[in-house]
Amino acid sequence: ARKAFLAENPDRVPYVLNHYSKGPSYPERYWGEAFRAKGLSFESEFRFGPYDLDFAFPDICLDVEVDGDQHYLDKKIVAHDSKRNLYLKGKGWHTLRIRWSTFKKMNLSERVLFVDTVCSFILDFRTLSMDARGLNEGLTFV
Repeated sequence: ARKAFLAENPDRVPYVLNHYSKGPSYPERYWGEAFRAKGLSFESEFRFGPYDLDFAFPDICLDVEVDGDQHYLDKKIVAHDSKRNLYLKGKGWHTLRIRWSTFKKMNLSERVLFVDTVCSFILDFRTLSMDARGLNEGLTFV
């Protein structure tokens, strides 16, 4: 009964009620500003099915998530993200995950290159090979 209720009332899902209660996180604000500075158009906190996407690029069915370490260390969150990724993939979407802790350890020139690479990837995500540029550390593309 609970699953049916939440499926029929996605705005009542506890994660949704709590996730953005304080507004976007600093990493989300940072990346939003970076995307805008590169002229990328996106929708933030985009509702898709039962999920809110950090940065949605609906025209190319791309979701960009900026993840804290809990997304890699907490088994429940890892499982939830796997389920979420499969759901989005089943609807024709791809997810690019940016690991914030990896990004913030970079020096300024590495960060600039990383932002440029992510933005280039978004502009043409179907053909750009992250591995060919050797810049895939800290990113997961599903």
